[in-house]
Amino acid sequence: RDRAILSLYYGCGLRNREGQRIELTHLHYQQDLLQVLPGKTYQGRYVPMSPSVKATLQAYQDYSRPYLTNQKSCNKLIISTTGSPMRGNSMRERIKKLVSQAQITKTICLHSLRHSIATHLLQSGMPLEQISRFLGHKQLDSTQIYTRLVEELDHA
Repeated sequence: RDRAILSLYYGCGLRNREGQRIELTHLHYQQDLLQVLPGKTYQGRYVPMSPSVKATLQAYQDYSRPYLTNQKSCNKLIISTTGSPMRGNSMRERIKKLVSQAQITKTICLHSLRHSIATHLLQSGMPLEQISRFLGHKQLDSTQIYTRLVEELDHA
């Protein structure tokens, strides 16, 4: 489950609420796509799943998730140990625990995983317009913050 959480938030660049809302039916393994539903302040979109993200989510769904369901019927992808949908606070606490276990001293949260993938995509040469669509930004201005982050990293 931990790998599935990291894959969703880093590998797919999801916002906190977007990850919470992912249901089993939103995983389109045949097309290597994840469907992200529209929310109050953002548009829905399809996000490509890399082979490693796809493998991680599929393994979680097929092998780990069934042990957590406890015979409960839950359509959300990420569930707690009680079989209920995992909420934002639980995911935030889980990330904190993983960061602590990895002995990472930098402050890392769900949203910083989103920032990281955007920065890494930009550093690898992906056009800003594609990154903007990947992140679900309505305005290119929202994505341009990552160009400043990359420039700062390059000068550091």
